[in-house]
Amino acid sequence: MSAHGPIPLLLGAGGLGSATALALGLLGVRRFAVMDADRVELSNLQRQVIYDQGDVGQLKVEALAAQMARRFPGSEIQCMAERLLPEAMVARFAQHSLVVDGSDNFTTRFAANDAALVAGVPLVHGAITGWRGQVMTVTPGCSPCLRCLFEAPPSIEAPTCQGAGVLGSGVGEIGAIMAQQLYTLRQGVGELLHGQLYTVDLRRGVRRVVRFYARPGCGCGMAHQGLAQVE
Repeated sequence: MSAHGPIPLLLGAGGLGSATALALGLLGVRRFAVMDADRVELSNLQRQVIYDQGDVGQLKVEALAAQMARRFPGSEIQCMAERLLPEAMVARFAQHSLVVDGSDNFTTRFAANDAALVAGVPLVHGAITGWRGQVMTVTPGCSPCLRCLFEAPPSIEAPTCQGAGVLGSGVGEIGAIMAQQLYTLRQGVGELLHGQLYTVDLRRGVRRVVRFYARPGCGCGMAHQGLAQVE
């Protein structure tokens, strides 16, 4: 934990995590923690935009911190080279001011949503596969959550970025929107994607913001605060 108080946590240092980190640097946000247990691989470089060939074989969190320091002098990146298990998420999230989830599977995304609600910290969710990506922000007590939109993870896990492929430029766009949401949460400048899902279809060049509402019976409880859709 930083001596200056809680800092944001970037969950994942892959495609979305690395793009978000770069965008945060450009926004002047240069103090955050990053958690990822993996190492940089050559096949990752087309979508994990902060790394270069000299980083191959290094722990992603350490390579990310070094790249941030080179590009944005004065950066303070707390590196955690570990995999965060669902049962440990609440305690970990509670140590941070907010969480940006750049994970690449539904199980982790839903676990992060649930843990953020229990810990009482805002969560920026992002995902991308192929040509399509999405972003939304969950603030406990103020917005619907991921389970209001998608009640549960699919019974069959969708392919990861590595398995299904992903457009590198799309990673940059989704990462930039995620960073902007973090900046808005911190600075109060801009609009939060509360009850709104930002979607992009890069194959068709279409971007939309889809409004959604609290689901009655969801554990986040927002339907009781008048955010449920009235039919």
